[in-house]
Parts: sequence; C-alpha cells; structure tokens
Amino acid sequence: MPKMDLRGYVAELARAHVAVGQTAGILSVSELQAMAIGVPLVFPDPVEGYPQGEDMGAIVVARQDAGAAVLEALADPHMTSESTGGPAYVRRHHDPAGMIERLEAVYADVSEQSEKEESA
Repeated sequence: MPKMDLRGYVAELARAHVAVGQTAGILSVSELQAMAIGVPLVFPDPVEGYPQGEDMGAIVVARQDAGAAVLEALADPHMTSESTGGPAYVRRHHDPAGMIERLEAVYADVSEQSEKEESA
C-alpha cells in the first residue's frame, strides 16, 4: 500500500480480504490492527515466544509458504477470519485491561524479589 494518513490506511485495511505480516517475525501495530478487525493475517516465520497453533489468531507459515497461504485464505476470507480468531487473540493478549494485570503481577514479583534481597 502507498503511504497514507491513518484514516485512509484504516479504510483501506477494512476493505482487505487478507493481510500479510512482515517477515521480521513480529506482530507490529499494523498486523494487530488487521487481526483486531477480523482481516485474516498470514504471519510468516514468527520469532520464538508467540503462542503456537490455534491460539495464535493468524495463519502461521514458513516464509516460503506465505503465497500459498494467501491464496488459500482468499478462497474464503470470511471463513478464514472466523477460524483464525484474530479479534479474540488481540483482546486476549493486547487488551489494555489484561496488560495492566500482567504488569501489576510483574511489578509485585520484582518488588517481592527486591524485599528478599534487602532482608538477606
């Protein structure tokens, strides 16, 4: 897609039948935006640490298989969107409320570790 303002980008993304993630192996904001609105995402070569299997919310493939995955997704984009569950993945792993809970748990753990070290 050509460079455009956010409004134009979101409108263009909303018309997409499938999106292809960057080959850097990470989900950036644009991939998450596509997933959040239900555009099926082909995600080539994710780095370690992402959920595997159905919990991923995207079509995870090796880089060399991305073209075939796009063609398969285009055969029935609506069904592909339903089966990948991108919006649910984004809510589960990137919703601010959930992130706050995770951050609070990390901070509590760090604080506890610090207190143990100070008392030792």
